[in-house]
Amino acid sequence: MLPENRKRRLLETRYSNTQGRIIPMHHAFKIIKFGPATRMGMIFMPVVFLLAVWMSFGYIGLFWEEVFKFWMPKLFPEGKIGHTLVGIIGQSVNMPYPELNAEMPATSHNWINLAVCVLLFVLSLLLPAWMMPGIYLARASLFIQASASVYFLLSPDYFPYTLTSYVVDMLMMGMYLLFMIPLVLALVFYVFDFPIWWKALVTFACIGFFIVGLPMQYLLHAYIIQTTSLLFLPLLYFLFGILLDVLMFINFYAIGMSRGRDQTSDLGRYA
Repeated sequence: MLPENRKRRLLETRYSNTQGRIIPMHHAFKIIKFGPATRMGMIFMPVVFLLAVWMSFGYIGLFWEEVFKFWMPKLFPEGKIGHTLVGIIGQSVNMPYPELNAEMPATSHNWINLAVCVLLFVLSLLLPAWMMPGIYLARASLFIQASASVYFLLSPDYFPYTLTSYVVDMLMMGMYLLFMIPLVLALVFYVFDFPIWWKALVTFACIGFFIVGLPMQYLLHAYIIQTTSLLFLPLLYFLFGILLDVLMFINFYAIGMSRGRDQTSDLGRYA
């Protein structure tokens, strides 16, 4: 039998990198032990946060109204704030929204936009390979924007969304997103043996970020669309709407999972 200090030294040598630092075991290879703290985090924490979010829908709406009152005079001097009752998860929420109108794009604008998209796509073929991730994103944006021009050229007098209905729908989806955050974190974050205070902090920070950020995000959308036209609504919706919100959620999840731990796993690795 090797002495414990010798055994520990061998393990440290085996699982060290070239700089002598311990290589942590990846979460995907770690056997999860569901201790009492982990079970409580998986069961009770989601319930607490779900109830807190559900009971706060009305107060969130009031806060969003104050955000609109602050920004509307600066962005839309002639704009007004409207209210509509929407059903969200078993209750009626008095949803505030900016009462704004946006114009349909002129035919000449559609042709100019389409020509610019084609030109930029051709130029993207000349970019170096190391810029490929950005090239893919740019090409996706160009495809969406060109498709919008084609749609308005084929149907210049009809579009299924108004600026007001778009903002209301996106704010409703934001409410659902707030409610889903604790459920998703319970499945992909609470199962790991982080301290309960860390799980609660990450959840609170994520929910708080979206409560503050969602009204400003879609108010910015409204400003861009009203300043230009409905031609830019599809691009904002597909790339800078819910997709952007999901990416921000993943960022908070990554922050939560990146917290270092110093306990050893059941395999003898430093996890």
